Amino acid sequence: MAKKFGKFLLFSAAAASAAAGAYYFMKKKNSPEEDSVDDFDDFDDFSEDLDDDSDEKQESAEDRSYVNLGQAKEDLKEDVKEIKDDVKKTSETLTNKLSDIASETVEKTEELFNDEDSAKN
Repeated sequence: MAKKFGKFLLFSAAAASAAAGAYYFMKKKNSPEEDSVDDFDDFDDFSEDLDDDSDEKQESAEDRSYVNLGQAKEDLKEDVKEIKDDVKKTSETLTNKLSDIASETVEKTEELFNDEDSAKN
């Protein structure tokens, strides 16, 4: 019995492999032929760009504007203060909503237990 199962398994694997091979062969045969493009066409020739980079770097250095670090520090402090205020307001709002939900849940739970107690009596 084990030999028959082994032969069946081997035959199934061979048939599946042959079917997959035939499928991919037919798929490739029926697909529209694309121009054969070499994979090496994607590479750029960077040697041409070496001379242009140095000029661009010099021009960009001249046009560059700098940020006063003292002013940036003050702006950052203001932003942090605004964020802290927003977090505080959000925290208070969330705390109020959660306390409302908790009190509603307690009331509903008490009502549920009161209804069950009255139903038992």
